Parts: sequence; structure tokens; C-alpha cells
Amino acid sequence: MIGGQVGFGEKVRVEPGAIIGSGAGILSNKIVRAGEPVWGTPARPLRRYLRDLAEVSRLTSLRDQVAALRERQP
Repeated sequence: MIGGQVGFGEKVRVEPGAIIGSGAGILSNKIVRAGEPVWGTPARPLRRYLRDLAEVSRLTSLRDQVAALRERQP
């Protein structure tokens, strides 16, 4: 299954039963395994993509914490 607007690099191998999410970018010389959903650019396993997305959403809070710590330094 391949979602819309997926991009493929050169010599990509997609096994039967692979699941590629919309907008994914498959880099050259990669193998997309059957039954393992991939997402993102560059494409990575769905669980990792979701974890990375959650971490990005926490960056604003982390930036604010660092700023507060810098203000407390003498």
C-alpha cells in the first residue's frame, strides 16, 4: 500500500505487503519490508516517526527551560 505523494530514490526495493505513508520519501538503495509501516522524509518505521514527531513538539518547552536556566546564572 502506497500513500499519495510518496517519492522514491533510485534502486528502491518495495516488498509485497509494504505500507508506505503519504508524503514519505524513500531514499536510494533502501528496502521497504513487507508489513512494516514507514512514514516521513526520510522514511522510517512508523513508531520511530511518531516518537520523533512527539520530541519535536516538546522543543518549545525545552527552549523555554534553557532560557530560564540561563537567566538564573550569575
